[in-house]
Amino acid sequence: MKLGDQTEHSATVDLFNTVFEQEAMGMALRAIDPRDSRWLRVNQKFCDMLGYTREELLQLTSVDISLPDERDLSTEYNEQLLRGELSSYSREKRYLRKDGTAIWTNIWLSAVPDPDGNPTQIISVIQDITEQKLAEETLREARNNLEQKVKERTSELRESEERQRIILDSALDAIITMDASGIVIGFNPAAEKIFGFQSEEACGQELAEIIIPKSLRQKHRAGFRRYLETGKHNILEQRIEINSIRANGEEFPVELTITPYTVEGHQFFTGFLRDITERKQTELELRTAKEVAESANSAKSEFLSSMSHELRTPMNAILGFAEMLHINSSEPLSEKQKSFVDHILKGGRHLMTLIDDVLELGKIEAGKLSVDFDYISVDKIIDDSLELIQSRAREEGIEILNKIPRDKLPLLWTDGTRLTQALLNILSNAVKYNRKYGTVTLSCEETPEQMLRINVADTGMGITEEKQRDLFKSFERLGHETGDIEGTGIGLTITKQLVEVLGGEIGYQSEVDKGSTFWIDVPISHEQAPTIKETRASKKTTRKAEPKARDDAARTILYIEDNPDNRQLMTSIIAQLENMTLVTADNAELGHDLARSNNPDLILMDLNLPGMNGFEALKRLQYTTQSQDIPVIAITAAALPKDIEKVLKAGFKDYITKPFNVGTCIRVIEETLDDIEISD
Repeated sequence: MKLGDQTEHSATVDLFNTVFEQEAMGMALRAIDPRDSRWLRVNQKFCDMLGYTREELLQLTSVDISLPDERDLSTEYNEQLLRGELSSYSREKRYLRKDGTAIWTNIWLSAVPDPDGNPTQIISVIQDITEQKLAEETLREARNNLEQKVKERTSELRESEERQRIILDSALDAIITMDASGIVIGFNPAAEKIFGFQSEEACGQELAEIIIPKSLRQKHRAGFRRYLETGKHNILEQRIEINSIRANGEEFPVELTITPYTVEGHQFFTGFLRDITERKQTELELRTAKEVAESANSAKSEFLSSMSHELRTPMNAILGFAEMLHINSSEPLSEKQKSFVDHILKGGRHLMTLIDDVLELGKIEAGKLSVDFDYISVDKIIDDSLELIQSRAREEGIEILNKIPRDKLPLLWTDGTRLTQALLNILSNAVKYNRKYGTVTLSCEETPEQMLRINVADTGMGITEEKQRDLFKSFERLGHETGDIEGTGIGLTITKQLVEVLGGEIGYQSEVDKGSTFWIDVPISHEQAPTIKETRASKKTTRKAEPKARDDAARTILYIEDNPDNRQLMTSIIAQLENMTLVTADNAELGHDLARSNNPDLILMDLNLPGMNGFEALKRLQYTTQSQDIPVIAITAAALPKDIEKVLKAGFKDYITKPFNVGTCIRVIEETLDDIEISD
């Protein structure tokens, strides 16, 4: 080689060496012989890529640092270079780093010929593209995810549209959509059925023109414009009832809800309309039925009131005259006749009990039972009830044991009169259906439900299981229909309903041949008030002071009664009293005149008078100077405690219930006259 050629060659070699070592990408040189794939030379950049030192890498072959699935491909390309079929090629290739991880590279391979032009070596330029591949993979995954989401969202939209279509098509309510111009753009099948338009007919028309009656269109349009201009509205997103119109012009009621919404800046409105024609008809029928029921209840109440008077008035004559026969000392009856009269009195009193129970049950069922809740003492309830049942218990030889303590008992929140009535019914049964010389035991206990349980235990025959099912049914006497024990069969029915009206419960336990225990659970007052209202049982206070002796002057009694039999009976009763004169009147107007002219000492007044009733007549007497101080005793067929309370509150001095007991009648008259003498 010439000197000039040597110099040029040396410069070329130096330049190659410089480029090889300083290249920013990895470079490597190895033999082209596939049997010897060791590296002949590698630059530092390539070593850094793979994590080897130069000495370590030169001991390895290209196969050692290639992934198994890429080795055959590398061999194939190298053979093509060896055969001269390729002078160079490039491809992406993965190398194994020293730490076992793989990197992505882009390699360019060229054959290096000898002076004769035969390829003897391969020079490689290696670019690390791992980050690029990772970015591409991330981008590809993102693109795939995006495509998947687009597919899913598209599918969801299709499903949503299909669901919406199914809902719209299958909805029973009309669903109508309109735009901001009031033009219909949606009209579901239910709307077609309700209004009589096909969707194709309705869409494109103004809503007001097709379903809103003419009388309401102007108001609809004005409200629609106001909302679009100001956002103010009266009916949006509210359920309202208005009249609508069908295609045939028929007006009918609908329930309407309108919902506004915006899509891409455009305003739309969807209305949900339900045909409520049938509901309105049902409401009308129910309202009519309610009015009929209320009218029937009112008629029933009037009937009960009338029946109470009509039944008690003749019974008053029957029992009154029977009593007069029984006590008439001037014309005494024989023992046989007395026996007959006793039967009349017993049967009549039983009949009155039946009448009272039936009328009371009727009043409860008619919803006319009045209750007056207040703080009530348990002691007072027990004392009132026992006082009313003791005489009956003594007659039957029954001992009543009161084991209810008289202190530390909570106040009840109840109606004292109604509770006494209920407890008295239970006590009456415990006495009636007991054994001879048996016992009735009262006790009480507080329950976890804030109730006071009042127990009434008897030593009777008990109730069989098959008969317990009918215990609270009306007119069920559980096998005692033909026995000697009198009863109506509705006492427990009334008691149960009374207790439930008071917010309590009634229950029982019974064992055949051992007896029964009935209990009433009564609400305990949450506030234990210091002031306790007295119960208003139907008993009256017994006089304990002896009255002053009457003078010998005759007393005048005015009796205002429209029934002649009752006037005759009262005449017979007053005839039993000394120095008594009876004046009678058959109506309130005449009675008022007689009171002014005769100035009687006492007035007995029937409450159920023709024309002016007893309450109205009392007011007139109280407003008249000549009669305002005359005491007036009410004669009433209304025997319930609430009725008596009303009588006393009205200003009557006392009361006598029909049919009245002759002895009671005389006692009340005498006590009232004695009070006059004492006050005088």
